[in-house]
Amino acid sequence: MNTVKLNKSYVRDKVLGCYIGGAIGLGSGFEYVFINNDSWEGEVVEGYRSVLAIPDKYWEPNGVISCGSIGYNPLKIGPVNAPRVMRDKVVSDDDMHVDILNQFILRDYNCNVGSWEITSSWDKYGVSDVGGGYYVTKTVREDKLFSPFTGQKMFGCNWWWVTESWIENETLGIIFPYMPKSLQAYSKLFTGVQGDGYCVYLGNLSALMQSLVYQYNDVYTIMEKAFAGMDRNNPIYDVYKYVLKEYKKGTDWRKVNVDVIKKFTEIGLYQFSGAERPSFSIVANAGAIFIGLIYGENDYEKSIKIASLCNLDGDCTTSTVGGILGGIIGFDNLPKKYKEFLNGKSIYVNYTGKNGDAVKESFEGAFAYCGQNFPDILTFDEITDIAVCNLEREIQLNGGKVLEDQYEIAVQQINNVKKVDIKNAYFEKGGKYWNYTGNGKYTVNGIRPCFGSKSAFISAPDKSENRLSQLVTLKKGNRYHLSVFGWGNDGVMELFAGNKYRSFILKPYNGYVKYDMYFTAEEDKTEIGVRYVTFKEYNNLLTLDGVALEDVTLLTAPTYKVYTAEELNNSDLEIKNGCIVMQEGDTVTADVKGKKGYQTVKVYAKNTSSDVIYLKVFRDDALIGRLPIIPQGENGDYNEANCQQFDASITKDSSLTFTAEGNMIINRVEIALGKRLKNNFFRR
Repeated sequence: MNTVKLNKSYVRDKVLGCYIGGAIGLGSGFEYVFINNDSWEGEVVEGYRSVLAIPDKYWEPNGVISCGSIGYNPLKIGPVNAPRVMRDKVVSDDDMHVDILNQFILRDYNCNVGSWEITSSWDKYGVSDVGGGYYVTKTVREDKLFSPFTGQKMFGCNWWWVTESWIENETLGIIFPYMPKSLQAYSKLFTGVQGDGYCVYLGNLSALMQSLVYQYNDVYTIMEKAFAGMDRNNPIYDVYKYVLKEYKKGTDWRKVNVDVIKKFTEIGLYQFSGAERPSFSIVANAGAIFIGLIYGENDYEKSIKIASLCNLDGDCTTSTVGGILGGIIGFDNLPKKYKEFLNGKSIYVNYTGKNGDAVKESFEGAFAYCGQNFPDILTFDEITDIAVCNLEREIQLNGGKVLEDQYEIAVQQINNVKKVDIKNAYFEKGGKYWNYTGNGKYTVNGIRPCFGSKSAFISAPDKSENRLSQLVTLKKGNRYHLSVFGWGNDGVMELFAGNKYRSFILKPYNGYVKYDMYFTAEEDKTEIGVRYVTFKEYNNLLTLDGVALEDVTLLTAPTYKVYTAEELNNSDLEIKNGCIVMQEGDTVTADVKGKKGYQTVKVYAKNTSSDVIYLKVFRDDALIGRLPIIPQGENGDYNEANCQQFDASITKDSSLTFTAEGNMIINRVEIALGKRLKNNFFRR
C-alpha cells in the first residue's frame, strides 16, 4: 500500500485557505451585470444584454477589498445587492451555506453517508435555497424522495439546470487529501441532491480539483489530473480545451470570455428559456472558471480578478476559483490584505431573517440558510475544525492513520477510463453510420447542437417506437459506461446495449441532460443506441448528441448480496417466473440483521403502466424514502442496467421493508453491505 505523510498544521492551513479563499472570491465576484446598468463598460454579446470582459478599473477601486456586486461596496459601483461579504463577516449565501452544511452531515453520521442521510439532513436543518435546492426540502418533506431523484429533471426538479449543484459542493474535496476515489463517490451523492446535467458534472469536477490541491501546486496540472478522472464526454471539457488552446496562443482573456459565449451557448434562440441564458449557463460559467484559473497563472489575486471581471454568475465562479487557489497556497500564504479582511476568527452568520439581534444588525437579501437546528454564528476556525475532524475520519476509514503531528494517508490513484470508438458520435457527418427504425422522422441538423454544429432529431407520432443504433466492437465480459446527451419533451427514452437497457422519463423543458447506463458486454459485437417511446398525439421530439462509450473494467466494483423473490417474499404473495407480483400496499422484506455499515441497495422491478409509480422503503419500520419505478412496458426485463438505487447506512441490526404504491413486479434486490463505495463509476 502506497502511503504519504502530511503535517497536521499544513493540512489545516489548506482547509482554512480553501474557505477563506472562497469567501473572498464570493464577495469579489461581479454577478449578472447587464447593460441596463448604463454606467458599465465591457463587451455585450449580440442578442443578449450581459456585460462581459469588464475593464480593470472596476477591480478594487481605491484599494477597497471585495467590491463585487455582493461584496462590501461603499463606492456603489454597479449592481448593489445587500452585502453578504464584509470585513470579518460573511452572511449566509448559496455559495457557502450547503458547503458548510455538508460538513455537519458528515459529522453527524461519522462519514457513513448515503442518499437517505443527506436528504434527511436537509429536512432536519430546514435548508432554504434557490435554484434546484429550492425544491429539495419540499420534495424531501412532502414526497419523501431519495437523492438523486430530488434533483432530477424527470422527477420534477424544474430548476435542475442552475448552479447550485456546483457552487454548493466543491469544498467537499478539501477533506479528501490523496483520496480521489472516495471523494468522487461522495461528490456524486451530494451534487445529485439538487441538480442534473451540466451542473452536477461541474460540481464533481470542482470538488475533484479541490481535493488535488494537496498533491499539486499548479492549476494546469490540477485541471488535467481532474479531467483525467472524469468522463470527458461533456461540453464543459470542450470549453476547457478551447480556453487552454487560446491561452497558449496568447489570446487576450477578454476575447476568450466573449468567444466562449458565442461558441458554446445558443445566443438568441432560447435566450429566455433558463438553461440557455448565457449568464445562467453552466457551460459559460465553467468557461469563466477556466479563464480565471488558466490566465491567473497560479497567482491568487490575479485569478479571482479575472474570474470576477468575466461577470456571468461572477460571485459563484470567483468563489470556486478563490477556493481552489486558497487551497493550493493555504491561508498563511494569502496576500496580507485578504488575511486582514477575513481570517479564522471572522464569523459566518447563518442569517435566517429572524436572528438580527444575534449579529447586532440586520441584513437584507440573505435567501440561503439553514432554518432549523443550526448555529446562528460560526467562526471560520470552527468550520475548519469540523472539516478537519471529518478529514481525519476519512483518512482512518480508508486505511490511513492519525498520528500525533502527522497524517499517514493510504494513497488512492485516479483511474483513467478507456474510450471506445463510436463512429459519428456527435452527428457531425449527418446520419452516417447510424441506423434508424420507426414510423417517425429522423433528421440531423444544426438547430440546437450540444457539441459541434449538429445534433440528431427524432420526431414521432403517438404510441410509436423509434430506434437509433449502431454496431460497436466490445470485449465480452468487460464492463462499460454508455452515455448520451438528450433533450426531449415527452415519453420514455431507453439507452440500450445488446439486451441491456435503462429507462428514463422525458419531461418538457429546454436544456440537455446527460443520460447514462452501465453494463457488462455479452458479445464482442454489440448494438448500442437509443429507443424512444411516445405517448402523446403530437409534438413528440427527442434531440440527441454526444454518444459516448467507455471501458470501465479496471475500476473495482463492490460485491452485492442478491435477495431473490423467494427470499424477499414475507407475505405469501404470488411468485410468477421467479418474480413477486405486487399490488398497492403489498410488502416484501430484505433481512439484513447482523450486517452493519454503509449500504447501496438496488431494486430490480418492472412497471407496466405509463406513469411513474413508487416503492416505499422502511428501515426498522421507519419510512426513510420513496423509490421511483419508471415505466418499462410489457417487454421490460430485469437486466443489470435497469434498476433503481439508493444509499444508506445501517447503524444497528436492521431489516429493509419495501411497500408498493401501485402494481409492479419485483425480481430481486441487491445490497452491497458493510463497506462504503470508494468509486463513483460503480454507484450503479
